[in-house]
Amino acid sequence: CQALNSLMIREFKPQDCSVTVWAMAHLAYVNSPFLLHLVEQVLAQIHRFGSQDISNTAWASARLLIRDSRLWTALSAAAQEAMPHFAPQKISNTA
Repeated sequence: CQALNSLMIREFKPQDCSVTVWAMAHLAYVNSPFLLHLVEQVLAQIHRFGSQDISNTAWASARLLIRDSRLWTALSAAAQEAMPHFAPQKISNTA
């Protein structure tokens, strides 16, 4: 099952990643192996994330108490780069 999760997540696009981590946070569902694979895919795709993807992923990662410094560094850099395209609500969601 873990191998299937890994293979499935490798196919995720930015929106797939952000919506999945958001849903996990909304449900307070922490599946560590799945979440670890998801974080790796976020890191691989972060350069393709739009402002909504960044906002959703940052909110969800905070809610799930993800402490992966690579993730937070990547989200921070992506947010700074995308800041001109953020709507006010998305800025507040990433704070």
